[in-house]
Amino acid sequence: MDKFARKLFCTGLFLCIACAAAAIEVQLEYLRYPDEQETYLPTGIARLRSSLNPPEGEWAFPEFNSARPVYSMIMLGDAEKLLILDCQRKADEYYNRIYFDANANKDLTDDPIIEGALNSVSGRQDRRIQFPAVDTEIMIGGKSLPYSFRPDFMGRLVAVDRGPISEQMLSRMIYSYMRVNCAYKGKFEIDGESYTAYLGDSNCNGSFSEKFELRKISNLPEGRLPIFNKGDSFFISLSEEIDVSDAQVCGDWLLIKNRLFAVNIDQANQKMTLKPVTKNLVRLGLAMQPEHISMYTEGGEHFLMTCQPDKKIDIPEGKYRLYNYKLLKEDDQGDLWSLSARATTGCPWVNLTGRDDPVLLFGEPFIASAEVPESRLTTILGTTKAQNSVFLLFFLRGKGNENIQDLSHIRGSNSKIPLSGKEGLTHRPKEPTYKILSEGKTVAQGSFEYG
Repeated sequence: MDKFARKLFCTGLFLCIACAAAAIEVQLEYLRYPDEQETYLPTGIARLRSSLNPPEGEWAFPEFNSARPVYSMIMLGDAEKLLILDCQRKADEYYNRIYFDANANKDLTDDPIIEGALNSVSGRQDRRIQFPAVDTEIMIGGKSLPYSFRPDFMGRLVAVDRGPISEQMLSRMIYSYMRVNCAYKGKFEIDGESYTAYLGDSNCNGSFSEKFELRKISNLPEGRLPIFNKGDSFFISLSEEIDVSDAQVCGDWLLIKNRLFAVNIDQANQKMTLKPVTKNLVRLGLAMQPEHISMYTEGGEHFLMTCQPDKKIDIPEGKYRLYNYKLLKEDDQGDLWSLSARATTGCPWVNLTGRDDPVLLFGEPFIASAEVPESRLTTILGTTKAQNSVFLLFFLRGKGNENIQDLSHIRGSNSKIPLSGKEGLTHRPKEPTYKILSEGKTVAQGSFEYG
């Protein structure tokens, strides 16, 4: 090889290495949800802390129709804003008007009035008032950014409760929520394939970049429990379509097939940076090949998100536990099914040191069981109804002691697996049945219900 050829070869090699090591900058597009939403988009909800007393300080309030308006301070971005529930007319029995201090100037007379409409459910005392979306601006890192949410009010005021409302009644009868009505969306390419990522605001505080964090809960009961955590939601797909089973928690690592990236989300500048991680990685085998699987390290220091990971993946050393996963598989007739699962405190830890060849256990074979939950044992044993009734839960568990959350038929019409005949559940398997025996005789039988 002559000098020119060697120089050209070395230059090309250098460029390949540089490209492989270069960070990927993903522009994030603000996505406000349409009023008539046809496809799934990231969700988030927060219950508002309410009071019958106005917040301290000097405020300018409109003239209220309700004798006891309800005040809620809500954190959006870097500032708190006040939301007030009122009535459109003095004769209204339910709160159906909102004043919102959108510009955070402590003057609620210069903001648009938000009117709601009663949505009654036949046979129920609960009343739900539906409000239109609220579009506002919030401050993130010193920058003003758009944000959209939907207020949601539910209450139960029967005849005996009408009249002067008390703080005690407020917490017992009145439920005010806000639901996220926006997300961030970004597109990027890796190895010639296009990916779409969505960031969701899980707790409706205006931030879309809150990372996985274990919740510190004291006096936890023994047994298999869900993993209690905080963090916004992260979705990644090879198409622009996602569903609820694609949700992962926002983490600091993202693995695509077997390429690992450190993730940095800069909401203020509407960008996400993926920086390749290539050093000091060790191998972990996966018991099955999922669409996605996520894990966290001991103490919640790191959280790993994935997209179509290889059967063997290379990640940093550490002690890992499963968080959630999604599987796709065809049945014997060629119909496609989706299964999603969440980890429990009964899932084992895997210690990656690079000195052995560990495998993360999850998935098949699955075990079905019917159990009386520990939280119901005291109630059952302490009542006279124990002779006639018992509360049973149906569980489906994976090999790693994880709980199966959803099993859905998503494509095809040839499956021999019976499907539920109930409205809204025809994509799920037919409800399992049970039979309770006593001394060889059937004393009760029936079927479980979803939900």
